[in-house]
Amino acid sequence: MYFCLVAYVCDLCFIQPIQLGTSAGVTISTVVFNRVTSSLREGEDVIRGYRAAQWTCCAFAVFAALLSLLVFRGVGVPGHRKDQSSHLDGASAAQNEQSHDEKAVTEV
Repeated sequence: MYFCLVAYVCDLCFIQPIQLGTSAGVTISTVVFNRVTSSLREGEDVIRGYRAAQWTCCAFAVFAALLSLLVFRGVGVPGHRKDQSSHLDGASAAQNEQSHDEKAVTEV
């Protein structure tokens, strides 16, 4: 029962948005390709359409990178708290490490 719930949540959070994004990206790049190749004359090479579709995909990637930088700005390193590392200087960090080592020795 628990496994089914976890699988459903993973599907909802990860797989479905990937599927929707992939289908939207393929659709939009195909529309760009068709628009560019429809304006070409008879017998002209369709490389312009492929280039336009690839530049569209590149624009999607740049947009996604900029969006992720904006959204995840200020997140920091996982597992580190700002209040612990900001008030520790070199001497107190060494003292903290020494007391941690002494605790480890007494536990053994």
